[in-house]
Amino acid sequence: NVMVLCLISAAIFALYLLVCLIFFHNLPGGDGRGMKGLVKRTKEKVSQFRAKHSIGNIKLAEDVRDENEEEEVAAPKGPAPVGRWPVSIRDEDGAFEEIKHPGFPDGHVTMLVPRFWAEDPVAIHENKLMSRERALSIGTCITPDPKTGSNTRGDECPLNERTIFVAIASYRDWQCVDTVTSIFSAATHPERVRVAVVDQIVDGEDGSCDVPRAPCATDPNQPICLHKNQIDVYQMEAELAVGPVFARHIGHRLYRGEYYSMQSDAHVSFTKGWDVDIISQQEATGDELAVLSTYLTDIVGSIDPQTGLSLRKTRPIMCNTEYEGGAQGKHLRHLSQPEGIPDIHGMPQLQPYWAAGYSFSRGHFVATVPYDLYQVKYSIFCHPMCNRPAMPNPTHVLNSSGRSQILLKWISSYMDMSADDLPSEEMSIGLRGFTIGYDFFAPGKSVCFHSYAKGKNAAARNKVPHFWENSDKFKGTGVAAMKRLLGIVNMNPEVERSEWNHAEEARYGLGGARKTSKFYELYGIDVRKKTTQRHLCQFVRGKMHNMFMAHLRSDGMGIDYSGVDYKWVDPRPNDP
Repeated sequence: NVMVLCLISAAIFALYLLVCLIFFHNLPGGDGRGMKGLVKRTKEKVSQFRAKHSIGNIKLAEDVRDENEEEEVAAPKGPAPVGRWPVSIRDEDGAFEEIKHPGFPDGHVTMLVPRFWAEDPVAIHENKLMSRERALSIGTCITPDPKTGSNTRGDECPLNERTIFVAIASYRDWQCVDTVTSIFSAATHPERVRVAVVDQIVDGEDGSCDVPRAPCATDPNQPICLHKNQIDVYQMEAELAVGPVFARHIGHRLYRGEYYSMQSDAHVSFTKGWDVDIISQQEATGDELAVLSTYLTDIVGSIDPQTGLSLRKTRPIMCNTEYEGGAQGKHLRHLSQPEGIPDIHGMPQLQPYWAAGYSFSRGHFVATVPYDLYQVKYSIFCHPMCNRPAMPNPTHVLNSSGRSQILLKWISSYMDMSADDLPSEEMSIGLRGFTIGYDFFAPGKSVCFHSYAKGKNAAARNKVPHFWENSDKFKGTGVAAMKRLLGIVNMNPEVERSEWNHAEEARYGLGGARKTSKFYELYGIDVRKKTTQRHLCQFVRGKMHNMFMAHLRSDGMGIDYSGVDYKWVDPRPNDP
């Protein structure tokens, strides 16, 4: 009898509980009532308790997930976030996103990386020419507007208060710390500079780019110590490096709305007052969509050791490109570039091509033309004076005490990439940028110089390991990446679109301000025959600047090529 009574009591209780659940669930929820409202209020109380009793910046995974969900709901809908200064990805621990490592097509290796500041580039340029108002909505000022309190002040921000984002990709490079030091020590206004390094190293063997030569406790006046809060280092396992393209992709993820963006290698020395100098050159173009870019001159004999100023009167200009073949098929690749006295004075000179070795622009260039995650190939470029390729230094990931910790999930089995896979990130960025509306210029004078593995620097630079020491781990990825690159920029019309990867093509694709066909027509490129009209430098160093700059829009939003009827034809086809 006791057993029966217990069973009856349990059944009645279960029925009562079920009725209560149904009743609470169906109560109106608009004012927070009902079971859903109760759960929400409980979560809020738990979150408040955890926030009150948290230790440092440690957060539980479910807390971070809930915060992210709330931010997604509450975030204002717009083309880009509101810029802040100062800013650091160290404030974003726990909010990184997980991506598949592009060197492993089966997706079994993943990485946690910072999210893009602007998740959707198309929302910014809208597949048409970006408006000046939209462009000026991107870019922070170190001092907020006294009326609105906003750090986004457009062109009302004084030149010396406009922030600069510097992206560096480094692969096991002992000189990276010297590059970071040079950036801050040579700047006239170092307080407006933020350096973001993707540092690919072997833990225990290589030094980190943000660790100075002497401890800060011993010498606190070292530039890296003085500006440590303006340095973000994303450190990653060197054996996961697949070249500078992937590293620079991560580097673009570190951008956080700065007014200007700059990209350089990890073994570069800057001239005194470089920040004021390059901004002055940028603004002299009168082109909001100007991108100053070049291959850098060798450091030897370039900077006065007493004044820190440049000793050079010459500078390279990007105009020499030719088709080359490979396992991926024919594609364009920059050759050695001519260096000489500028043909245009008082401002940078218009040029056709973009160079990965050095780039300076408004910040929205990084936001709208991010490095393609799926282009996992590396490029090799040659300085005008070198007789063999000068290798750019790749990138790295975060960790160590005092910095954000990035977790890498990987296995010991790898695919691999051949050392013959020579892609052209420069064609991808350059052509995509052209279709979005950007114009490329050679700086009037160089503000930094490159340490090449030649002459007196050969011995020291040749000791630096190269990322292709791991190349056999990613074999076969280059062919697919090149098909995608050529497909996106319409350079392989003979290949069926179904043959290449279209993942996230909107994010890493073309704009709608111009067509790639216009670019090919202007500069004598035949994408079907895979040929170029040679001796283009004759036009670039002669008539091109004045001819095309006459069509700069009155509001400074790029050159209007709809009024340009021109096609380069080699006047000396039989000359070498």
